[in-house]
Amino acid sequence: MIYKRRLMLLLAAAARRAACLQQARAARCSRRLAAAAVDDAQLEAFRAAAGFQVDAPPKRKRVKRLRHHRNPLSAAATQPAELAEDWARTIFDDRTQPLTVDVGCALGGWCVESAINDASRNFLGLELRPEAVARAQQSAQSLSNCAFLQCNANVDLGRLLGDLANAGAPLERICIQFPDPHFKKKHRKRRVCTPELAATISSAVCASPVSASVYVASDVLDVAEEMRERFAACDELRLEGDYDAEGWLCASPLQVQTERERAVLAGLGSTSTADCVYRALFVPA
Repeated sequence: MIYKRRLMLLLAAAARRAACLQQARAARCSRRLAAAAVDDAQLEAFRAAAGFQVDAPPKRKRVKRLRHHRNPLSAAATQPAELAEDWARTIFDDRTQPLTVDVGCALGGWCVESAINDASRNFLGLELRPEAVARAQQSAQSLSNCAFLQCNANVDLGRLLGDLANAGAPLERICIQFPDPHFKKKHRKRRVCTPELAATISSAVCASPVSASVYVASDVLDVAEEMRERFAACDELRLEGDYDAEGWLCASPLQVQTERERAVLAGLGSTSTADCVYRALFVPA
């Protein structure tokens, strides 16, 4: 009984000591905060007396996150694009200029730079992600020969090319440059260059009133081989240009390189099969 009473007294004393220590810490924190408030008030008074602006700094603008991938087979992505009836006649100031269509243009850097470099041609970028299209359109506001559309090429390309042809826009080239490789085997069905898309592009190129071509490029060998096989299977197309021993175009026919191509050739292509670009150019047979 005596030991139990002593234990209770010791516990009570320890609790009182802990409470006293907590109160002492709270008091010290309060004094520090009060001193800091005084210092801040004095600093603001000095700034105001010296003529400095004491307004709060502007809030940082929140940038919407850009998704790097989007499933082209999802229900939302397979809906046809909503376009005005006369979009093909109004999208460029001079629609009679030779037209290049870039399938999967991402942020549109290649289209914008190409349009600046050659004002005698029109450039149309197609991209699935609406956020990327919004940024691309913003960068091309001052250009009359560069435009972008948010659409799924596997759903809308045939209709778009038909509208442009009816509007008198001469198709000169269709490019598929560094498309999303979809490395996983179960995701390969999402790749943009399907046999149906290749057939659609082939028909439009062969029906063009001017000399037209299809240009494909990738830094992933498997993707490049697949695209080359898709267009080689179109009997109305043939390869054009100088090719190396492995069957790849030695030099790009384009005046402007994409950002991805520049990175790969500089040895910065982390997902590349090699530090090189696999290219192929097809023209009507």
